[in-house]
Amino acid sequence: MEQRIEHTGTLITLGGIRRFWIVLLGLAIGFLVLVVPLPYLIGVLITLIAALLILQNPYWGLVAYMVVFLVRPQEIWTTFGGQLPIEKTLAIAVLISTIVSPKVRVRNKIVLTPTSVAMLAFAGVIFMSVPVAVWRGGAMTGAMEFAKIAIFFFLITQLCDTPKRIQILVWVYLLCHLWIAGSTIYNYYTEPAYIRMGIQRARAYALTMGDPNSVAASIAFSVPFALMMLKSSRGFLTKAMLLILVVLSVYGIIFTGSRSGMVTLIVLAFLAAFRSRHKLPALLVTVGVLLSVWTIMPEQYQKRFMTIFEPEGEQAGARESALGRWRGLRLGIKMFLDRPILGVGVGMFPAAWFSEYTIDGHHDWSQPHNMFAQLISELGTIGLISFTVFVFLLFRQNHRVLEMLRRFTRPPPDLAMLQQIAGAVGIALILLMISGLFGHNLYRYNWYFYAGLVVAMETVLLAYQKKTSPPVAEVTRT
Repeated sequence: MEQRIEHTGTLITLGGIRRFWIVLLGLAIGFLVLVVPLPYLIGVLITLIAALLILQNPYWGLVAYMVVFLVRPQEIWTTFGGQLPIEKTLAIAVLISTIVSPKVRVRNKIVLTPTSVAMLAFAGVIFMSVPVAVWRGGAMTGAMEFAKIAIFFFLITQLCDTPKRIQILVWVYLLCHLWIAGSTIYNYYTEPAYIRMGIQRARAYALTMGDPNSVAASIAFSVPFALMMLKSSRGFLTKAMLLILVVLSVYGIIFTGSRSGMVTLIVLAFLAAFRSRHKLPALLVTVGVLLSVWTIMPEQYQKRFMTIFEPEGEQAGARESALGRWRGLRLGIKMFLDRPILGVGVGMFPAAWFSEYTIDGHHDWSQPHNMFAQLISELGTIGLISFTVFVFLLFRQNHRVLEMLRRFTRPPPDLAMLQQIAGAVGIALILLMISGLFGHNLYRYNWYFYAGLVVAMETVLLAYQKKTSPPVAEVTRT
């Protein structure tokens, strides 16, 4: 029976109130269609509905945010609100819901470890560099972009509070990179040829992190997770998906023409072989697979890779790229010596080179293509110390997680996958450091996403130990 409310002689029903608001909302949307393009309006409505749902369960908001952050649908399907701040809206909605959600507040505790503190300190250094930057407006934009990554890190540490949630987040991460690898290859064959450095190169549909070198790095760092999770996956479809991701990643990295991506892939192959129980057979298989891949690789990409060892080869663009990396390192040291405390500001290496610095007689708007040069030039001594401490604590905490998992003679089913994830994080961190020799990956999300996973895994393991530990017997004094 419908509830009724009597007020000053007028009969009002709750159903009538709902219908009134539905009609009012319809009229409002109809008016907005007259002034706002329908696709953009749909994008706004989807974002608002998602934000309201996120308030009910912030964890699924975190998952949705990661999909938006990695796949970049707002950049691929621009008719659905390409210029709208969908990513920022989701990040803010998830952050607010995490703070106010009763499901999260019930713990009455913020997860904070030394790695978390180091991460916050590094973020603080980034914002400290803004007032002294060569271009404050550009530096503030860079700092705000990093703030989104810092929020991502914080949300992972607070919301991934069960083994299942950690596993789901990693699976979604892999599915996103399956899309990135597959769509990049599809783009290579269907879109007009993208020629750079004298060869055709694959790039992603999205603009952010979509250039050949960035997309090669993104899919390369996902491969360790696919390989490690193959060990504990049982279903045929799951194994097939992971194998397809590995194959598409290799295929995509080759066609990006990224030499740093190819080197990262080779290092990964040997690291995986050394981690095997049967190292010699694994090494032989690895060498055989690499030789087979080299044999079927198109000639233009073989030549592109060989310019690492023969910089005076046929490809003038590759020679210029190698020279640019050397210039970037030299110029990074010069900027550091001029501004040793906080550098030229977050993300401001190109602006500083263009406006204030010359090397070999010319200005340029270019990145250093070297993480060390990027770190010391943009954030100075304080940035170098804070990031070094962060990386050291991250490696140490991940090692501690692995040691905790190895203590189990037979890990419980809900913890078995964490061992593979922690192993993949260890490999991916090494790849990030090696990739940093050839690329400016200081602010790349991978560092901080993996850090969030490590903090979450240790928190879950400590809670599990506390739950399963036998109670300590009380000692009665007489």
